Amino acid sequence: MRRVLRRGDRLIASASHPFTACAHRDPRLDYYATTSYTFDWAFNRRSVPTRLWRRPLHPMTDAFTAAGFRLAAISEPQPDPAARELFPDGFQDLSTNPNFLFFVVEIPPSTNGSGNQSLGDHEWSQSRRLPSTVASYGRLRDRDHRRPGP
Repeated sequence: MRRVLRRGDRLIASASHPFTACAHRDPRLDYYATTSYTFDWAFNRRSVPTRLWRRPLHPMTDAFTAAGFRLAAISEPQPDPAARELFPDGFQDLSTNPNFLFFVVEIPPSTNGSGNQSLGDHEWSQSRRLPSTVASYGRLRDRDHRRPGP
C-alpha cells in the first residue's frame, strides 16, 4: 500500500478491536499472542471460509510506522444512533462494547519545500482528524477532494 500512495496521502483502515477477542472468551485468550481463527461467513447464501487474525494493538501500529506511515488517528467507532431502528437486537451490544478500530495513517508531507503540504506535525494531524462514528466515514470520504470516492 505504501508504494502507491504519495506524500500527503492517507489510508483509512479498520480492524477488529483486539480487546473484543480477548475479553469475550472463556477461558480468556492471551491478549499479547498473535493467533488466527477460521469461521464460515454467510455471503449471498453461500458459506465462505474466512481466516482472521487476532493481534494486540502494538503490532498493528508498528506495522504502519515500519512501512513509513505516520499514525494520525486511532478511533473506536460507535454505531450511528440511527442504527438503533435498523438493528434493534444488536444495537446495545455494538454501542457498549468495542468491536472495531479505525486507523488513519498518512504519508508524511514533504518538509523539503517541494510544494507538498507544509503543515507541522500537530497541525497536519489536527486537520485530518477522524470522525467518531462509523456513519461519518462517508462524509469523511466525500470531504477528501484529493481522491474521488467510490
